Amino acid sequence: MEHTEVAIVGSGPLGAAAAKVFIDAGTQVTLFEAGKRPTSDRFAMLERAVRREIPWNFQPWRYESIGDDLDMNTFALRMLGGSSLAWGAVTPRFLENDFRLRSRYGIGRDWPIDYNDLEPYYLAAERLMGVAGSDDTTWWPRRSAPYPMTAFPMSNTDKFVKSGCDKLGVPLVSVPVARNSVDYLGRPKCVQYAVCRACPIGAMYGADMTVEALEKNRHFILKLGAEVVRIEKDSNGAARRVVWMDERNIEHAIEAERIILAVQAVESVRLLLDSGLANENGILGRGLMEHPKFYVMGRVRPVLDAHRYGFETATTLLFHDHSRRGEYAGGRLIVREGAGPSPSEIARNSGLWGKALADEIREIFGHYVTLGVFLEQLSYDDNRVSLSESVKNEHGRPAAKIEFNLMHDYETNGYRVMKHEIERIMDALGATDVRVIMEPSIAGHYMGTHRMGSHPETSVTDDRLECHTVKNLFLASAGAFPTGGISNPTLTGVALTMRMADHILGRI
Repeated sequence: MEHTEVAIVGSGPLGAAAAKVFIDAGTQVTLFEAGKRPTSDRFAMLERAVRREIPWNFQPWRYESIGDDLDMNTFALRMLGGSSLAWGAVTPRFLENDFRLRSRYGIGRDWPIDYNDLEPYYLAAERLMGVAGSDDTTWWPRRSAPYPMTAFPMSNTDKFVKSGCDKLGVPLVSVPVARNSVDYLGRPKCVQYAVCRACPIGAMYGADMTVEALEKNRHFILKLGAEVVRIEKDSNGAARRVVWMDERNIEHAIEAERIILAVQAVESVRLLLDSGLANENGILGRGLMEHPKFYVMGRVRPVLDAHRYGFETATTLLFHDHSRRGEYAGGRLIVREGAGPSPSEIARNSGLWGKALADEIREIFGHYVTLGVFLEQLSYDDNRVSLSESVKNEHGRPAAKIEFNLMHDYETNGYRVMKHEIERIMDALGATDVRVIMEPSIAGHYMGTHRMGSHPETSVTDDRLECHTVKNLFLASAGAFPTGGISNPTLTGVALTMRMADHILGRI
């Protein structure tokens, strides 16, 4: 039987980060990825990206959905690099109070660690992925060092929105993003193709870049097309074997001293339940969280550059950690990219030709602003992942059963408050035809299914992501989050994972 020091399941940002820490320490790593390698010709993906589709083709997830669909086959890519092939690369840190929601506001749960425990790993995660940002507001928590790169400048659209926000005392600030504002780590700076879901030059961070660099190291083994089907324990009850299927449906096994599940929060739970592991207290799979998002669009007089960037560059934290957070959800307001129809979309829907069409495009294109909000969602036990009794995956094993409702009273009340704030900003901008173009919906931020904590009776892992009841088994996904905050989860997930790796290496 094969043997490795560390087996990592999943090649997304968290799995890639763990592998990098271990390889840099001289540890042998075997990384399993169920999908294939993305094409190296990323310009070939542009057409799909221009149509605002996910550019990549991958084997779809099979799952049972009850309630609001998590839309996993849009956000949870099964390829080398995982969701980082189609993410927005937005990387804000959590705020200090995001770690102490219970003690500060009397709701949710406190984390078993605080911001100070994670701060050096935030910095390491930002350096690994290459984050451009600016410490341009006191709301951002303290930093021990500057961002690796300077922030992207605000677009003309951002500056226009800022003019309205300034009238209302709403400070608009820059957004940290994992894309290059200058050349960084051998990757070129962003040249604003505005098709970021298929960045053709590698300016946006993808975990596949980290993995491909690790392949040059003799201690690293990558197994593609390797679907892990179960984790097995040894005679002492510790996790010891990873059993996986190759593309010919032949079963293999490898022994490992440490096993790390770094797939997204839903599949981590499905795999553990199917392996009969880590659910002695009945908590595994419960508390699934998301970030409800919604968008409001309005027509404005000036011609703006809303299609120049493919990513957001302006936000406000005014409504994030507000004084009534115990009563309704906080929200992170953003200026959305790609507001209003593109010239090709106008032409497809027009029916006009020649000069009449050109005039129509000039009349419509660039005259729209879209503001969006990501809302906080609390952890509810009835939002959960379990095993389906009716749906099987491609290997005939029980698929995930996802029972999920996005909006409860806490989130709905937050939506009403934030919608009102957006309407005030639109009014300050002189916008007309203001309307909600996306009701609260899924963001693709899957969190909270195997939360960490200090007590085995109320959590699945300890604060270093090791299962309370299965030694040598570590769960590295945003499923570890006790609460979800309002910041995009990837940066915090990578920081937690790098802290976990330091623990395994004996550095903590």
